[in-house]
Amino acid sequence: MSVSHSKLKTLIDDAQRALRGSIQKIDLHSGDVWILSVRIPGETLKLQISLNPPVARTSIAQTLPPKLPADTATMMLRKHLQGARINALELAEADRIVFVRMTKDDESITLIVEHLGLQQNLVLVSNSTLVWTLHPDTRLSLGGIYHAPEPPPLVPDDEKHVSADALEREMVALVDSQLEEESRSQVLHGLKREHKRAKRLIKNLESDLERAVESEEKKRIADLLKASLGSQSENQRSVTVIDYWNDMQELEIEIPAQLSALEYVQELYRTYKRLKSAKGLIEERLLKAYEAESHIASGLEEARSCSVEELQKWKHLIKPSPQKSSTKTTITRLPYLEFTGSSGVRILVGRSSKDNDTMRSKFAKGNDIWLHARDWPGSHVILKTADHSLPDLIDAALLAAHYSKGKNDSTLEVTWTQVKHIRKPKGASPGQVYIAGGQTIVVDPQHPRLNELLAQGKGA
Repeated sequence: MSVSHSKLKTLIDDAQRALRGSIQKIDLHSGDVWILSVRIPGETLKLQISLNPPVARTSIAQTLPPKLPADTATMMLRKHLQGARINALELAEADRIVFVRMTKDDESITLIVEHLGLQQNLVLVSNSTLVWTLHPDTRLSLGGIYHAPEPPPLVPDDEKHVSADALEREMVALVDSQLEEESRSQVLHGLKREHKRAKRLIKNLESDLERAVESEEKKRIADLLKASLGSQSENQRSVTVIDYWNDMQELEIEIPAQLSALEYVQELYRTYKRLKSAKGLIEERLLKAYEAESHIASGLEEARSCSVEELQKWKHLIKPSPQKSSTKTTITRLPYLEFTGSSGVRILVGRSSKDNDTMRSKFAKGNDIWLHARDWPGSHVILKTADHSLPDLIDAALLAAHYSKGKNDSTLEVTWTQVKHIRKPKGASPGQVYIAGGQTIVVDPQHPRLNELLAQGKGA
């Protein structure tokens, strides 16, 4: 809580140096601190009003905390107090309430600072009328008269007297300690968040690796089914084959309802090739993920007890959280986000299912390239060119993968075709389309190129 009445009196007695000084400037500083620059003959004093409960006080500042942009309260104080002359600095006899009495032109102004534990407050009184308060209260009615709260019971004051300079140094040390703990808490919070991310990535990669290891099983089933294609009926949904790799035992293979036996064989071979090619990449990424998780875990353990200076070396591990913009805009909302491909071509990404339809029907031409993550919900992507340039196609496919529900997979298939081959069925739900033909490209949703694309995106 704030300083005692006797200590506050010592600080106010020292602040009497500011009497007859003129307030030239008022600034807001971190830690709920306002600094009034008071010009007296020969020097400028910094009259400090701190409302930070552990170190709340009104005093002459020895050091200044970091400056902050002016808020509404600061603007109000500037309006009423800049240019005013300080006539008196008083402390209530029975409570920690400071009265800074001033005159400005023909106006009598009093800034009242209530250092009441957790109930820190500022009140402005002009010509005996209450005109503003930082924290409104039922006893503080604008246009009325200021009423001080009931003073606390009197208690014996047995504190040892210390100088104002010593008190201010004590308060500054407390502020520094508080800032150190806040800094430690922020770093620990950030490292915990990154550690959680690292463990989640490892879990996803281990799952992908298990699937990749199973690729040989996909090929085995495909080989067995392929060998039996000539002996099957067209609509047969299951096939019993001889498993040459398992003591010639019989093996029953179920064929998905939406595929023919031949199509299922082709699908199994495609899956096998994709998983086999991805296995090395997954193993490489998994090794790096293990190393990163171990490094973050070490930082997390050390950050709990190391000095504030040593904390700095772990900050580079913390990625900034996305900041939500509070700025209102009057710009017409477009149904897409826009990015730039390797050759400078525009790449449009639908914002929602409804926006996917609007973007395709109103902002795409027939020869433009349409892309979508295969078998995953996600945004439609339009590559604004008829050219099938591979670098641009990969850029667009990376964005299609990123803006899909499958973005955490190690590899992802993306379907692409020209816009003129896309049809919207009558009565279909938003974003649902039919594709006539189409090709597939496989990308890594975590490829470093993605960060470059996202960094120069528009409309996000």
